[in-house]
Amino acid sequence: MIIRQQIQAALVEQLVAWPDFPAIVGRSLVRAFSEDEGDQLVVHRGSETPDLDLDGDGQRACDVLVTVVTRADDAEPAADNVMAVAHPIIMAFSLPGVLNVEEIKVDEPKYASADYRVCMVTTQYRITYQVQSFGI
Repeated sequence: MIIRQQIQAALVEQLVAWPDFPAIVGRSLVRAFSEDEGDQLVVHRGSETPDLDLDGDGQRACDVLVTVVTRADDAEPAADNVMAVAHPIIMAFSLPGVLNVEEIKVDEPKYASADYRVCMVTTQYRITYQVQSFGI
């Protein structure tokens, strides 16, 4: 498993382990839209930017997208409520080699139903981590 995948898996583990987390946590947007089981938070891949020297040592920044899918009469506030719990957990995320976590932007809400009951809001985080080539 590459470092970006380890970061995403560890982040999911931390969110799932949080007592009374207000949403189902997963890695698949397709599953979040196809299952009608309440609010869902999906951790998925964004872009990745290397800042490496000739040896392959340096830092990489991976963008982690965190999307909340809600089904409710007040779908947008429901998404905000999930992120109010998730955001501090994400910002405090730590793993060996992780140097920094920052929030980049929050997309506007998108609705997936004519009655505006299904809402998706994505927050983009950038996680910078140390890379060492170990002479390879």
